[in-house]
Amino acid sequence: MITFNTLNIESKSLYDSYYKRFDNEVSELTFTNLFMWRKKYNFKYAVIQDFLWILNETPSGKWYFSPPIGDYSKGVEPSVLELKKYLKEQHRPFIIKKAGEKVLRKLSTSNVAFQYMADRDSFDYIYNVENLKELRGKSYHKKKNHVNKFIKTYDDWQYEPLTQENMADVLKCLESWCRIHKCQQDLDLNHEHRAIIDALDHFELLDYEGGLIRINGNVESFTLAEQLDGNTLVIHIEKASTDFSGLYNMINREYLKNTSVQSTFVNREQDMGLEGLRKSKLSYHPVKLMEKYTIELL
Repeated sequence: MITFNTLNIESKSLYDSYYKRFDNEVSELTFTNLFMWRKKYNFKYAVIQDFLWILNETPSGKWYFSPPIGDYSKGVEPSVLELKKYLKEQHRPFIIKKAGEKVLRKLSTSNVAFQYMADRDSFDYIYNVENLKELRGKSYHKKKNHVNKFIKTYDDWQYEPLTQENMADVLKCLESWCRIHKCQQDLDLNHEHRAIIDALDHFELLDYEGGLIRINGNVESFTLAEQLDGNTLVIHIEKASTDFSGLYNMINREYLKNTSVQSTFVNREQDMGLEGLRKSKLSYHPVKLMEKYTIELL
């Protein structure tokens, strides 16, 4: 009998033991990201034939799975077939969401029948770190101008790495941002607000890092990020006060210039189909869109 357990901070050691054997490429599957958003998506997990499966149970009762996490060199087919049998007994469809190309290829070489569809709204935007740090060339001319204008306009600013000591000031910045953007009146922003607080409250237990910018002594912008794989960072959260022109450009650049994590690429996650967000992400000239798929096992 397969049993799904609620994902919480105590799940991290088990999760890490499977994740370290998994060649991940998508932003959603770090433990930090799953933990932050566990309340919105009601994440649960089960170990099946040496693979870790994450279940999202929607408020309407539908079930969706993240791609199985584990060592694919050992073969994922037995795990898939056992879960498929269980779901058939439960009269539930078997749907995997936000699967990357590597997972899709692995399933294609198995004897498991499935159909799939690209999910453009979930594609991750991948950028060259050096491009975003230096903002060189015509492509980044406007971005560079925003940074230069910020530096000339606000002379009393400084960047700091995120630490336990400045956490209270980051929380003040978050609460100020939420008052202005009316988080309590917007369900999605309210979920994001709770997710960020959960991440900040567990800073010393999770594997992310971050940075902030102070202006006149006050934290006005911050970001949370972590290592996705050996060559890629992922930016989970980026917030900035709209009172300071160019501040989003600055926190983006300054974090990458100051992080100790060595990486060639930075994953800035998806646009969720929001036109303004898509336009903004494209304006930074991604080197790749990491394709993701919805897979239905037949």
